[in-house]
Amino acid sequence: MEDFDELREQTNRYPAFVIPHLLVRGLNLWYGPPKSNKTGLATALVYAALTGRSFLGGQLTNADGAPTFTRVVILISEIGGERDYTQWLEELGLTSARHLQVITMSRPWTLEEWGDLAQALEADEETLIILDNLSASTDGSVTRDEDVKPAIQGMGQCLRSRAVGLILGHATNSAMTEGGKPLGSTYIESAVRWLVEIRKPTKRDDTFCELSARGNWGRSHKQTLERGERVAEWSVVDTKDADTLSREAGETRKAKQRKTADRNAEIADAVVANCQGMTKKETAAWISEQRFPGGNGGTVSAATAEKNLSGDGKQYGSLLDHAGGKWSRRG
Repeated sequence: MEDFDELREQTNRYPAFVIPHLLVRGLNLWYGPPKSNKTGLATALVYAALTGRSFLGGQLTNADGAPTFTRVVILISEIGGERDYTQWLEELGLTSARHLQVITMSRPWTLEEWGDLAQALEADEETLIILDNLSASTDGSVTRDEDVKPAIQGMGQCLRSRAVGLILGHATNSAMTEGGKPLGSTYIESAVRWLVEIRKPTKRDDTFCELSARGNWGRSHKQTLERGERVAEWSVVDTKDADTLSREAGETRKAKQRKTADRNAEIADAVVANCQGMTKKETAAWISEQRFPGGNGGTVSAATAEKNLSGDGKQYGSLLDHAGGKWSRRG
């Protein structure tokens, strides 16, 4: 057991972030859809960790110029994954590394096996431990807490105050306006200290990828990366801090609200001009036939139109009065 003063001294000696906005001391999760460059970026991180070079603007060296990490351990659970790291590290110029250990996991480990690895790691070494990937390290489904806990807790056993754990996980292919979530149990997201979502702007373009970071140790942050000639060679071409992201999100919401308001006014005016003497049901059918734009790139259906005409909320029904078969603009 450590008292508060010891913990405070240890915390002050080793800052939370190893790489600003990308990697913290403790457990990290980098996640994204399949083939979104997760392993390529992890390889670039390994290369920087072994050589003390920079990684996406963050220098992996101590004050004396020595590399931050004295050991790197890669746990590979994906079939053939060791070839990716070996080949891509060699492409970057690394032909030997006595401080790198690559362990192939032929099957998901038990907590006891994770404990064996934890005991083998020196407590005083600054170690970077990478698990690639979570899905193949799970005996069952990543959507079930009890199935995914051994891998998460196992990685936790391996971490000391000076160690950094990185788990590569998956996300769905569908991008969401506010960012995607890791694929699997909510336990995964709650167990880590820092999350970085990795996505390609377009599915067919491997030249760029976007990193969206969030977690316990800072505000949201986003970077756009461009790939070099090698798979594991990346550079930062754009950065957005939390204030910029918040402002852009607000502008996007306002633009969407203006677009909706303009569409509702257009439909309301069209109803007044063309639907006199019609019932609400007949008017809804007419709106559907005009193929006014609706949600998700579709058009307004008759059922949706009838619902919107009857409501007093934010739809075009709130802009119209209907009395005695006569339509008029409200107010």
